[in-house]
Parts: sequence; structure tokens; C-alpha cells
Amino acid sequence: MTFVDFEYFFYQLWGVVVDHIIPLIALLLMAILVPRLGRLAIKVIEDRLDEEEESTKARLALLGALIYVLQIVAYFILIVLALSNLGVPPLGAAVPATIASAAIGFGAQTIIGDFLAGFFIISERQFGVGDYVSFDGTATAIEGTVVALTLRATKVRTPSGEVVMIPNGSAGVVTNFSQDWSRAVVNFDVPVRSGENLDHIQKIIEDTSNSAVNDPSISEDVAGDIEILPATSLTAPTAAGQPWKVNFRILVVVNPAR
Repeated sequence: MTFVDFEYFFYQLWGVVVDHIIPLIALLLMAILVPRLGRLAIKVIEDRLDEEEESTKARLALLGALIYVLQIVAYFILIVLALSNLGVPPLGAAVPATIASAAIGFGAQTIIGDFLAGFFIISERQFGVGDYVSFDGTATAIEGTVVALTLRATKVRTPSGEVVMIPNGSAGVVTNFSQDWSRAVVNFDVPVRSGENLDHIQKIIEDTSNSAVNDPSISEDVAGDIEILPATSLTAPTAAGQPWKVNFRILVVVNPAR
């Protein structure tokens, strides 16, 4: 009799393992794989895109948002399958889910605001992956290179190497230093020697500037013509024997963040 009871017990236990435990473990493993598959998909697509193209930044931002939404959908489907496996009908779980959703909604207004802000950031192409930006709406001014962008948050690596997560709803005023093109600005003082005039000095600056931008190490980043503004200020000597100095400002359009 005892042998029969054990046989029945193990039969029932095996049925529970096959019908519930193994499927739930499989669903758990799938849930663990979801973010890893998302990162793999982003990496594969990144390798196929040209980093030099301006449109690549917007595509990477849209890709990150799409992967984020697909992950949420995948988690929702896995949860529904797990509840169904445990015998909880979808309609039966609808009422408590609605109550929980309402409770979470009251406490998740900030998160919803982050999602909306992220949607507008991506749809308006305010900035994308690879842009160098600064955020003035945070507690302290943060600037750096955007390394990841989702609907909820932006990940920025600062010049000193730290990675900062910024909720999109808290970004505030954003300055993009590398969208489409940038402008290099050079200010310097030129000493005025005896017998020189501003026209002669400006001619020297023009020749020197043209020679500089034709240097092979930087010529590929120069995207426009040099613009030399007229003398912006005159600096008096601070000690006897020193010459007067004229301040000049040189502008040139260059590739983004260069």
C-alpha cells in the first residue's frame, strides 16, 4: 500500500514538474534572455551603420526606443503565459491588474513624463547617440557624449569618464554641440610691432589660417571657409616695453563636435 502511495505521489509530482515547473523555468530563462537579445540586436545593427552619417544618430535613437518597447511587450507576453500556466485566466487577472495599474499610475507620473519627453526627443531629433550635449535642467550642469538613448532615460559619458543616467523628463534645456555641423572659434591676441598696421596683420592671419586648415591632420574635419572677424578689441601693454595687442577672432565650420 505504501509503495502504491509513493508511486502515485511521484506520478503527481512528475506531472507538476512537466506541466508547470519546466514551462515556468523556460519562461524565466526567456525573460533573462530578452535584454541580452536586445543588446545583441543593437550591436549587430550598429555595426551595419555608418557612424560618419548624421542620420545614424537618429536611427540609433529610434532603434533603442523600438528595442525598449519590444522588451516591454515581450515581458507582458511572458507574464500572461506564466499566469495562464498557473491556471489564472486573463479575464480573472484583469480586475486586479486594473487596480494595480491605477495605483502604479498615480505613483508613476514622473516615469510617464520621462516617456513622453523621450518620445519628443527622438521624434524631433533633438539629439542622438554620439552627440556631445549639455543638460541645464539637472541639479548640476552635465555635459558629455550620448552613449545610449531610450524612451525613459539618456545615458551620457562625461569628459572625465563617468556614465550619468538622466531621466528624459529632467533634461531641461539641452545644448547640442554636434548636430549637423559645429563652428570652431579661435580667439588670440596679436602683438602690433612698429610699422605694422591692421591690414598687414590681418593678411598674415589669413595666410596662417589657410595654411593651418590645409594640414592633413585636420583638413578632413573642415567643412567650410575661414571667416576672420575685424579686430574685436585692443589690449594696452601691462609693462614698459611691451607692444599693444589686437584681438582677432577666427571662425570656421567643421564636422560635428570637431
